This record gives sequence, structure tokens and C-alpha cells, in this order.
Amino acid sequence: MTELNTSEKILLHAEAMFRESCKEEMKVLKKVDEKKYTEYFINRYTDLHNNYPALFNLLILDGSKFDMTKLKQMLRMKDKVDRQEVSTQAASEQIGQQYFNEFCRPLVPPPPST
Repeated sequence: MTELNTSEKILLHAEAMFRESCKEEMKVLKKVDEKKYTEYFINRYTDLHNNYPALFNLLILDGSKFDMTKLKQMLRMKDKVDRQEVSTQAASEQIGQQYFNEFCRPLVPPPPST
């Protein structure tokens, strides 16, 4: 595969790996021989493995549960930062606030009324 340097290429590789990891034969291989399964994906998606190991690991651990929508959102934000439409700080705050609201807010009790 070609070198990854744009959001579009990252997404193409991630989606291809996602689809492949969800195939029944790959699920079986993972159960039967996890080392061979991992080596297969490392060899097939070397650039993704080398340049974005956290993303690669999320996809390989359980690709069927990977949230591609969140990846697309983060890559859109990366593009905005690259085009200098938004600062890195603002992008981080926006994504952070969204995920706080989604994952943490329901667990945090409301402040006491005064």
C-alpha cells in the first residue's frame, strides 16, 4: 500500500483493514492463530502499522466494534487543522468536549442547587 500522509489515504487503509478483519475467515484465524493473524495484517497494512500504531491496534483487536464514524470525524478535524481553519488547541477542545459530553457527562452528578 502507498505511504499514508493524508486523511483520505488513512481512511481508505483503515476501512480496508476494517472490512478485512470483519470477514469470517479472519475471525477464525484470529481464534486459531492470533500470531499469524497479527502478522498477516502487519504485512498487508505496513504503513498503517508503522505510522498509526494506535489506530492499527484498535482495528486489529476487534475491528467489528471499531467506530469508523469517530475516525472520520477526527480526520475531518485534522484536515481543518492542516488547512489552518482551526487551531490544534481549538480542535482538541472541541473533540474533547464532545467526547466528555458523550462518555463522562452521564456519569457526573449535576452540581448541587444553591
